[in-house]
Amino acid sequence: MENQLECLVLTPRDGWFETYAHMLCESIRSRGHLASLSSEIDPDSSGDICFILSWESLIRGEFRAKFDHSIVVHASELPQGRGWSPLTWQVLEGKMEIPLTLFEAVDEVDAGLVYLRSTIRTSGLELLDQLRDLLGNEIVRMCLEFMLMAEKHQVLGEQQEGTPTFYRRRSPSDSELNPDMTIRDQFNLLRVVDNDRYPAFFKIGDAVYELHILRRDTATSPLSSTGGSK
Repeated sequence: MENQLECLVLTPRDGWFETYAHMLCESIRSRGHLASLSSEIDPDSSGDICFILSWESLIRGEFRAKFDHSIVVHASELPQGRGWSPLTWQVLEGKMEIPLTLFEAVDEVDAGLVYLRSTIRTSGLELLDQLRDLLGNEIVRMCLEFMLMAEKHQVLGEQQEGTPTFYRRRSPSDSELNPDMTIRDQFNLLRVVDNDRYPAFFKIGDAVYELHILRRDTATSPLSSTGGSK
């Protein structure tokens, strides 16, 4: 096709975004462009656009220079909320609307030109898998919107304005519950724990207890049965 673009999608293997990365590649190809998916930095890679998604380290300038654009999507209203796990931190802050920013990767973390902004809206009831699904689908949509801008040679960015704020990196210890507080008071923390990598836990005395949380459809849950107790 005329103005065919060559794209690379970088995302960690077996990471939460991998499924959505495949979706993005398929959508790019369906529009007549070239797309490849990788979980490694190949120094021989080059192309028009490199989408760097759910990547946990900075990409060196020598690699980014092999592409016309190196694109990141971050779940905050940059320059507010630079850094780690912005979706999680904002859920813990009680936010129901989570902003997203699509921007150019540069040497300074989360500091490049902004091309697109968007928002995902939550109900306050989603657990981590549902939150990631909202986020993953919107990241794909934004990347495809950027592709449209590139197709039309209408890629225009704006400098970030304001004083940056930063979120720290979370650790498994951040999933600790307070046994003296109610579930309702700690529900946002339960919403963002990962049952496999950093499950919820609490301590009583010298003992540590681990909790896993799942969301059930009340229409099909055995807990909704009207049968008598056994």
